[in-house]
Amino acid sequence: MATAHSNLGRCIESSLQSQDSVRSDESRVRSTGPMGSWESELTSIQHALKFVLALKDEFVCPVCRGVVLNPQQNSCGHIYCFHCLQGLLEMSPPSGPVCPVDGAVVTPAEVFQDNCCKREISNLEVYCTNFPACTSVVTLHRLQDHLSSCPYEQLQCFNVGCRAALQRRHLQEHLSSTCPHRTEPCPHCQQPLPLSLIQDHVLTSCPDVEVHCPSSCSQKLPRHKGQRARVKLHEDAAVNHHMLLVLKSNTHLEQQRQQEVQTDGSLLDGLQQEVRPLLQQTSNHERIICTAQLEVQQVSRALGPGLEELEQLRKSLDAVIQEVSETEALKEHLGTLEENLKRHSGLLDLHAAQLHRNKQHLQELEATSYDGRLIWKIDDFSRRRDAEVRGQRRRV
Repeated sequence: MATAHSNLGRCIESSLQSQDSVRSDESRVRSTGPMGSWESELTSIQHALKFVLALKDEFVCPVCRGVVLNPQQNSCGHIYCFHCLQGLLEMSPPSGPVCPVDGAVVTPAEVFQDNCCKREISNLEVYCTNFPACTSVVTLHRLQDHLSSCPYEQLQCFNVGCRAALQRRHLQEHLSSTCPHRTEPCPHCQQPLPLSLIQDHVLTSCPDVEVHCPSSCSQKLPRHKGQRARVKLHEDAAVNHHMLLVLKSNTHLEQQRQQEVQTDGSLLDGLQQEVRPLLQQTSNHERIICTAQLEVQQVSRALGPGLEELEQLRKSLDAVIQEVSETEALKEHLGTLEENLKRHSGLLDLHAAQLHRNKQHLQELEATSYDGRLIWKIDDFSRRRDAEVRGQRRRV
């Protein structure tokens, strides 16, 4: 058992090493494409990068607003990521692609890779993406190399059926001790199997597990495929015992069947006795329901004329209520008219009195005569006369 566990540990270590080697091989393959390996791998975390110094505006892609990866410069002087430039060319309007900064036309023939800018960007210092757990600071083009060995990098367990994601520093312990899908040796045949399949393997297919005799005797035999001859010999030697076991089993089954038949018969009789009163009750309820339905029909027919008359009375009452409302409105209007009449009558009396006084004054004026002379009334006559005598100017 110890040897099996040591072999299993070496297998896990070799698997981890092979996984890192595959990752490095993939990086070398991607480096032959239009973008370098480290740039293509940083595309997915482009906006999550944290630089030690503030990123200059000229190193920010105007399309994706992230750090420029594999910078491509346009004739207007602005630089873009390689994949952003490709998207700009593919999604351009019919009039042609334009620079999102100054609107200059982007011509593929005039776009070139800015290697000087690429060198500056590749040497920018960034924090590890697992910051603050990991406090390492590396240059941008070395970030992927660091992440391939960073103990805080999140990795997916590569055991089939396991979806756990954990840090690299915990992966070894998970693979060897806690993963429910880890590989363990069978406790009987020592065959390496996933832990979740060992129980089924022991119950169904492990060749070293001892199983009961197929004839249900007390002897146990190993499940080896090469033991068919031993099983045959055992069956031939114990045929009488096996027949007795079969007869005993059949007798027991027959007794059990008869007991079940008797039990079922008793249960059926009991159920029938319980059902009879229920059927009687159901019949009584049906008669009651029929009688109630007839009574409801009779009441409905008796109430028919009364309901029609009640509807007519309701309509008449609505009409009376409407007339009463109109009468109340007319009454209120009549009160208003009476008030207006009283006010106008008072005004007429005042006008009549004033007219009477005017007539009396006119008669008095008609009866007064001054022999054709006009009489003027001068206020403050003495003062005015003295002023005229002294020759003072008259003021109006």
